[in-house]
Amino acid sequence: MGYKILEIADIIIHVAMKYPLGRLIVQDLDSSLFKDREVMADITIDITEKLENQFSIYSGNNFKYNRDLFRFNALSGRVDYTLSNPFSQKPSMLQVALKRKTLKTRLRSLLYGKEVFEKNIVLSYSLFWYIFQLKLMHKQKTFLHAAIFSNHKGEAIAITGTGGSGKTSTLFKILEEGDYHYLAEDFGIVDAEGRSYYNPKPISIYATDMDYNPKILGRYYHTFSLFEKLFWRIQVGILKRDPVVKSSPYRILDGKIQKRAKLKKVLYFVREDREMFDIRKLQVDELVARCRSVAIRELKSMVEVLSLFQANAPNSYPQYTLEAFHTDLSTIYHSCFNQTENYLVSIPIKATPSEIVHYLKQESIV
Repeated sequence: MGYKILEIADIIIHVAMKYPLGRLIVQDLDSSLFKDREVMADITIDITEKLENQFSIYSGNNFKYNRDLFRFNALSGRVDYTLSNPFSQKPSMLQVALKRKTLKTRLRSLLYGKEVFEKNIVLSYSLFWYIFQLKLMHKQKTFLHAAIFSNHKGEAIAITGTGGSGKTSTLFKILEEGDYHYLAEDFGIVDAEGRSYYNPKPISIYATDMDYNPKILGRYYHTFSLFEKLFWRIQVGILKRDPVVKSSPYRILDGKIQKRAKLKKVLYFVREDREMFDIRKLQVDELVARCRSVAIRELKSMVEVLSLFQANAPNSYPQYTLEAFHTDLSTIYHSCFNQTENYLVSIPIKATPSEIVHYLKQESIV
């Protein structure tokens, strides 16, 4: 069958190449291909047609488990998977069986291709990325919901906040204008030592992002096929939607990427009904609390799994409680943010990315 080996922030991932879906997963994360064929995996991804079905404990019809293995029928029945050693430092095997098709999923499969649609399910917060987060935390690293870039000095700056605060559009406006390099757009990775790491996770590009960032994201539209352009125009012009497409950072940024960098500043964005921008220093405890809440919201699939285990598993089973997760997450954030300059940036609701970048430069923040 054969495997491809990937590395992201020192997490080693083996991807089985038996099916086309495995090749697409590797293609999405291809900038992280690893040369050492002998290295042990932290996570192995295997696409299969049949999953383990002998379990001792059931929690409803969609969640069942043994001591070191669980099976979850997730995303409204669209994906069924097993995961071994979910809460330990031992290697984990993720076996995925994609199955049930609804009318909506069939239409998406026709538009994007069956394997591409299934790949997007696997490489989502609901599956791979929450498992990746569990492994990160064993290495004193963690997810930070942030756009991260480095400046000409090689210092990293993270823009964090909830969805819709302007992280992505501001990131690409900054990348348009100067000697800056990309590290992450959505799933930022930081560690307790204050370092940040490149994440090859595909970038989600919305139509509004293309409008605000024509030099980088706008030109990506011209790579679409005629059918993709037609479908995009229908969604934007007729249906008045804000469609999204995914692409690898390397493809969009022509290699303008930095693999890791020391984190210098963390900017927490909030949108407010106000006329003027405002910025203030942010205490570490407040920043930790805000970022922890954002992370928990984004990692809701992981929270669901931890809750189901905690509610039903015997005391003799290995567990990772929600309380322990909150504590570990806070500890890593606290250690990281103690080494950075931290700011709360209040942004007028209608401020454009150009206006945001102008303000940040005026305040000597970027």
